[in-house]
Amino acid sequence: SELRTKKDNLPIKEGKEQDQKLFQSHLNFLQWLSRISDMEDMYAGMEKNIEKCDKRLETLWTRVEDLENRSRRNNIRIVGLKEGKEETGKVAQYVERILSKGLGLTGSGFEIERAHRSLAPMPNPNEPPRTIMVHFLRSSARDRVLRVVKEKRGIVWEGCKLSFFEDLTRELAEKRKAFNSVKRRLHELNVRHRLVYPETSTHPPVHLTQKKQRHFSRFSTYLLSQMNKKNSWMLL
Repeated sequence: SELRTKKDNLPIKEGKEQDQKLFQSHLNFLQWLSRISDMEDMYAGMEKNIEKCDKRLETLWTRVEDLENRSRRNNIRIVGLKEGKEETGKVAQYVERILSKGLGLTGSGFEIERAHRSLAPMPNPNEPPRTIMVHFLRSSARDRVLRVVKEKRGIVWEGCKLSFFEDLTRELAEKRKAFNSVKRRLHELNVRHRLVYPETSTHPPVHLTQKKQRHFSRFSTYLLSQMNKKNSWMLL
């Protein structure tokens, strides 16, 4: 009889063990769901933090780039002067001669603090010469030089055709290059325009004939479509 009782209790015991295993499986499953939910919440929080960090990084990078460009606001680049034209160590004096005799700019307002060739290896005779970097004491001198060069449309000095440019970072130069097609089209329409620091294109109120108004309207539509493609474009 005792053996029979044990046999009768065996299915009950096995059923309880299965119930316990099933309960434990459900409990583990709920724990996993809870952990997954916690991880999803943590991931969502990390995404928000990453977005904030990206915005802060973009803001900081914009400020750094702005500071670097402003630190160059007294600089100009002179391109096209053959190597060896100036005496070694006397680049500033040579540039002063170009300003006074080539551009007619003299006086204490055009004082040069330093001038030198770009820090690159000496090119071969058949390669373009290195750029001359000029740092003026005053930013007004740089502005005046660039204005006169633009009026003269460049100069020829001792057999060299010289070009004068602002000293900009590569990033800002690329942004400004994006306006080339727009400036070309505005020039075709005889619309006065200019680039304002850092990369904003402006133009005064325009009075056009009826024919030019139609052309300008089509161009405005084109310009807006391009602005949507390039977020760095700003037209006032």
